[in-house]
Amino acid sequence: MFKPIYLGILTGAFLLLNLAPIQAESIVERVKKTGVLQVGLRKDVYPFSQFKAKQWQGYSVDIIGLIKTQLEREINKKIEIKYTEVGIDERISKIVREEVDLICGTTSFSWDRAKFVDFSVPFFITGTQLLIKQTSPFQSLTSLEGRQIGIIPKTSNELTVIRKIPNIIVVSFEDIQTGINALSQGEIDAFAWDGILLESVKANQSQPKDYKIIPVPPIDYQGYACMIPKDNSKFRDIVNYSILKLIQGIIDQKDPYKSIFTRWFGKNSGITVDNSYVLNYFKFTLDSYQRLPETEFQ
Repeated sequence: MFKPIYLGILTGAFLLLNLAPIQAESIVERVKKTGVLQVGLRKDVYPFSQFKAKQWQGYSVDIIGLIKTQLEREINKKIEIKYTEVGIDERISKIVREEVDLICGTTSFSWDRAKFVDFSVPFFITGTQLLIKQTSPFQSLTSLEGRQIGIIPKTSNELTVIRKIPNIIVVSFEDIQTGINALSQGEIDAFAWDGILLESVKANQSQPKDYKIIPVPPIDYQGYACMIPKDNSKFRDIVNYSILKLIQGIIDQKDPYKSIFTRWFGKNSGITVDNSYVLNYFKFTLDSYQRLPETEFQ
């Protein structure tokens, strides 16, 4: 299910090996001492995280809140979260250098990334899709062969479309809005990204009906997971426990977990997406682990 990415994508992370700190204390020990959990977030990946009205909000932010609560229970101490904005190119390095303790964003597992950071249980699943104009003559992957497709470089979507659509001309963009502008002006034929993020982008266009997302289902599937520094098994257990509690609460329709999911992906969220495969993933994940006791939800 999870797709490897180019070794070259992580060139910057390879260069950081000599910069990685010698771990003197674990994250749990440090947070217990300082009372602060350092968290990295991107501000441009709604509905997972955005900075709006002078505060961070999104599905990932709510997950971080659940992790904070579980960590406070573990260390028997109230803590605060210090948020730091991270860009797509610095996600790995921020974790390697332990400038942040946790990033719960739109990053999927790969074996290359796992050489430098540890991953949690995935908290969401999506897949590579393409945004096209509704009137485009290129309505299928086959018809897009040899066409110009926009991508964000150093993402797994780049490798996916190159592998699945022969002879395409890859056009790189530093940010999603520049790519969408190019699509709207006819400079490219499609834009490839994670399907759930394309749904958000489409919903925020002045004329959403002018655009279409293909294919359905996605070309591949990828799970979004939290990243933490290597060799922090106790903290990873806390993160995983929090995510599995959320998943079990969603499946069992228990609040506040059900409300967290529907707030960002429900009918009133502004995101038009088929949640069935996400919920099926949640059920499969929950069946793969021991269910939490009901007392945890009282």
